[in-house]
Amino acid sequence: MNILIAYVTKHGTTEACAKKLAEKLEGSVTLVDVKKDPAATAQGYDKIILGVPIYGGDIEREMKHFVHQNFPQIMGKPLGLYICGLFEGEKGLAGLKKAYPEQLLKKAIVADLFGGSVVQSKLGFLERPIFRMVTKIKTDYSNVSDEKIAAFAERMNANIAPKKSKAN
Repeated sequence: MNILIAYVTKHGTTEACAKKLAEKLEGSVTLVDVKKDPAATAQGYDKIILGVPIYGGDIEREMKHFVHQNFPQIMGKPLGLYICGLFEGEKGLAGLKKAYPEQLLKKAIVADLFGGSVVQSKLGFLERPIFRMVTKIKTDYSNVSDEKIAAFAERMNANIAPKKSKAN
Protein backbone atom coordinates (compact mmCIF):
# COMPACT_ATOMS: atom_id res chain seq x y z
CA MET A 1 0.00 0.00 0.00
CA ASN A 2 1.55 3.28 -1.16
CA ILE A 3 0.36 6.34 0.70
CA LEU A 4 0.99 9.99 -0.20
CA ILE A 5 0.89 12.69 2.44
CA ALA A 6 0.97 15.95 0.51
CA TYR A 7 1.18 19.00 2.72
CA VAL A 8 2.13 22.65 2.94
CA THR A 9 3.89 24.01 5.99
CA LYS A 10 4.85 27.54 6.90
CA HIS A 11 6.49 27.25 10.32
CA GLY A 12 6.79 23.45 10.56
CA THR A 13 3.69 22.26 12.47
CA THR A 14 1.91 20.73 9.47
CA GLU A 15 5.10 18.92 8.49
CA ALA A 16 5.63 17.65 12.05
CA CYS A 17 2.06 16.33 12.08
CA ALA A 18 2.62 14.66 8.69
CA LYS A 19 5.68 12.88 10.09
CA LYS A 20 3.80 11.72 13.21
CA LEU A 21 0.96 10.48 11.02
CA ALA A 22 3.36 8.66 8.67
CA GLU A 23 4.76 6.68 11.61
CA LYS A 24 1.27 5.35 12.40
CA LEU A 25 0.17 4.43 8.88
CA GLU A 26 0.43 0.91 7.49
CA GLY A 27 2.28 0.81 4.18
CA SER A 28 4.92 2.80 2.37
CA VAL A 29 4.45 6.51 3.04
CA THR A 30 5.81 9.34 0.91
CA LEU A 31 5.85 12.84 2.40
CA VAL A 32 5.76 15.75 -0.05
CA ASP A 33 5.80 19.46 0.78
CA VAL A 34 4.02 20.77 -2.32
CA LYS A 35 5.44 24.24 -1.71
CA LYS A 36 8.98 22.88 -2.08
CA ASP A 37 8.03 20.43 -4.84
CA PRO A 38 5.43 22.14 -7.06
CA ALA A 39 5.78 19.40 -9.71
CA ALA A 40 4.64 16.70 -7.24
CA THR A 41 1.94 14.35 -8.46
CA ALA A 42 -0.62 12.08 -6.81
CA GLN A 43 -0.20 9.36 -9.43
CA GLY A 44 0.83 5.90 -8.32
CA TYR A 45 -0.54 6.06 -4.77
CA ASP A 46 -3.22 3.87 -3.22
CA LYS A 47 -4.28 6.43 -0.60
CA ILE A 48 -3.87 10.19 -0.44
CA ILE A 49 -3.76 12.49 2.57
CA LEU A 50 -3.70 16.27 2.30
CA GLY A 51 -2.56 18.53 5.15
CA VAL A 52 -2.56 22.31 5.37
CA PRO A 53 -2.09 25.04 7.96
CA ILE A 54 -4.82 27.61 8.39
CA TYR A 55 -3.79 31.26 8.45
CA GLY A 56 -6.58 33.78 8.21
CA GLY A 57 -9.05 31.05 7.30
CA ASP A 58 -7.56 30.10 3.93
CA ILE A 59 -5.07 27.56 2.60
CA GLU A 60 -1.88 28.22 0.68
CA ARG A 61 -2.18 28.61 -3.09
CA GLU A 62 0.35 25.80 -3.65
CA MET A 63 -2.09 23.27 -2.16
CA LYS A 64 -4.94 24.68 -4.24
CA HIS A 65 -2.74 24.22 -7.32
CA PHE A 66 -1.79 20.65 -6.28
CA VAL A 67 -5.44 19.71 -5.80
CA HIS A 68 -6.42 21.26 -9.14
CA GLN A 69 -3.59 19.50 -11.01
CA ASN A 70 -4.27 16.11 -9.35
CA PHE A 71 -8.04 16.24 -8.93
CA PRO A 72 -8.90 13.02 -10.84
CA GLN A 73 -6.27 11.01 -8.93
CA ILE A 74 -7.35 12.49 -5.59
CA MET A 75 -11.03 11.76 -6.22
CA GLY A 76 -10.26 8.19 -7.35
CA LYS A 77 -8.47 7.10 -4.15
CA PRO A 78 -9.26 6.81 -0.44
CA LEU A 79 -8.70 10.30 0.93
CA GLY A 80 -7.84 11.84 4.28
CA LEU A 81 -7.80 15.58 5.03
CA TYR A 82 -6.30 17.46 7.95
CA ILE A 83 -5.61 21.01 8.95
CA CYS A 84 -3.33 22.53 11.55
CA GLY A 85 -4.44 25.62 13.41
CA LEU A 86 -4.81 26.98 16.90
CA PHE A 87 -8.61 27.16 16.92
CA GLU A 88 -10.52 24.31 18.53
CA GLY A 89 -14.16 23.25 18.65
CA GLU A 90 -16.61 24.96 16.30
CA LYS A 91 -14.04 27.49 15.06
CA GLY A 92 -11.64 24.68 14.20
CA LEU A 93 -14.32 22.71 12.36
CA ALA A 94 -15.33 25.84 10.47
CA GLY A 95 -11.70 26.21 9.39
CA LEU A 96 -11.68 22.62 8.14
CA LYS A 97 -14.84 23.20 6.10
CA LYS A 98 -13.44 26.41 4.65
CA ALA A 99 -10.04 24.90 3.83
CA TYR A 100 -11.17 22.17 1.46
CA PRO A 101 -13.74 22.12 -1.37
CA GLU A 102 -17.01 20.40 -0.50
CA GLN A 103 -16.31 17.61 -3.02
CA LEU A 104 -13.14 16.64 -1.15
CA LEU A 105 -14.83 16.83 2.25
CA LYS A 106 -17.62 14.51 1.05
CA LYS A 107 -15.08 12.10 -0.44
CA ALA A 108 -12.80 11.95 2.60
CA ILE A 109 -12.72 8.86 4.81
CA VAL A 110 -11.62 11.14 7.62
CA ALA A 111 -11.14 14.89 7.99
CA ASP A 112 -9.90 16.47 11.20
CA LEU A 113 -8.10 19.31 12.91
CA PHE A 114 -4.84 18.20 14.55
CA GLY A 115 -4.28 21.45 16.46
CA GLY A 116 -1.46 23.89 15.99
CA SER A 117 1.63 25.32 17.55
CA VAL A 118 3.59 28.51 17.50
CA VAL A 119 7.20 29.16 18.30
CA GLN A 120 7.53 32.90 18.77
CA SER A 121 11.08 32.95 17.39
CA LYS A 122 9.86 31.45 14.09
CA LEU A 123 7.38 34.25 13.51
CA GLY A 124 8.43 37.07 11.23
CA PHE A 125 8.95 40.64 12.40
CA LEU A 126 5.46 41.68 11.30
CA GLU A 127 3.78 38.37 12.14
CA ARG A 128 4.73 38.38 15.82
CA PRO A 129 2.81 41.50 16.96
CA ILE A 130 -0.22 40.64 14.83
CA PHE A 131 -0.27 37.07 16.18
CA ARG A 132 0.00 38.29 19.77
CA MET A 133 -2.75 40.84 19.27
CA VAL A 134 -5.17 38.40 17.63
CA THR A 135 -4.54 35.36 19.86
CA LYS A 136 -3.39 37.00 23.11
CA ILE A 137 -0.67 34.31 23.19
CA LYS A 138 2.72 35.76 24.08
CA THR A 139 4.77 32.59 24.60
CA ASP A 140 5.44 29.41 22.65
CA TYR A 141 2.28 27.35 22.53
CA SER A 142 1.02 23.99 21.19
CA ASN A 143 -2.33 22.25 21.19
CA VAL A 144 -1.36 19.52 18.69
CA SER A 145 -3.27 16.37 19.58
CA ASP A 146 -1.36 13.10 19.31
CA GLU A 147 -4.68 11.36 20.04
CA LYS A 148 -6.34 12.93 16.98
CA ILE A 149 -3.37 11.98 14.80
CA ALA A 150 -3.55 8.37 16.06
CA ALA A 151 -7.32 8.19 15.50
CA PHE A 152 -6.90 9.63 11.98
CA ALA A 153 -4.26 6.99 11.17
CA GLU A 154 -6.49 4.24 12.55
CA ARG A 155 -9.35 5.31 10.27
CA MET A 156 -7.05 5.48 7.23
CA ASN A 157 -5.55 2.07 8.06
CA ALA A 158 -8.98 0.46 8.42
CA ASN A 159 -10.23 1.72 5.05
CA ILE A 160 -10.56 -0.64 2.16
CA ALA A 161 -10.30 1.02 -1.23
CA PRO A 162 -13.75 1.47 -2.82
CA LYS A 163 -14.77 -1.04 -5.48
CA LYS A 164 -14.64 0.24 -9.02
CA SER A 165 -18.03 0.59 -10.67
CA LYS A 166 -18.76 -1.32 -13.86
CA ALA A 167 -18.57 1.98 -15.75
CA ASN A 168 -14.83 2.27 -14.90
